[in-house]
Amino acid sequence: MRDRICNTASLLMGLLLACIATNAAAAPAVTPDIAPQEKRRGVVERAEKLAQVQEVTPIAGELNSPFNPRDFDKPDPSEVKPTAGPRAASPKLTNAREILENIAPRIQPRGTFNLGGVPMLLVGKSRLKVGDTLQITFEGSDYTVEVAAIEPTTFTLRFRNEEITRPIKSGKSP
Repeated sequence: MRDRICNTASLLMGLLLACIATNAAAAPAVTPDIAPQEKRRGVVERAEKLAQVQEVTPIAGELNSPFNPRDFDKPDPSEVKPTAGPRAASPKLTNAREILENIAPRIQPRGTFNLGGVPMLLVGKSRLKVGDTLQITFEGSDYTVEVAAIEPTTFTLRFRNEEITRPIKSGKSP
């Protein structure tokens, strides 16, 4: 019985060694994570050049620095409105057509869409349909303009008995 156990153990050991040898031969070759020094040399030299601190030439004394703390409380020149004398009075518009022609370009819709078969016009944050009105202030007077028609590429405005059709420009104009 002892011989049988020894033979079985020897057989199992032989099979185990054969399996290990087969797996070792079939395993892929191990490659290092870091490239050899010869391949890295060019990258390292380029990185060292980029990391060098270059000397900065100082700004001439007569130029103003944008980081001057005295200037932080001053308003931005582009935000300051010119304070000119009194404006020349523009001729008062009395004709409904003239008023509508001056008001219409101020209404800039972003587009149109259909909601349940009803065409809608997007003006600012508002969704307008045919028959809706807009309050427009022009030269100190308030005017009520009605949306008379909405098409995919145009819309029509009505003021009193006058109408004007304008294109809908998609996107931002240059």
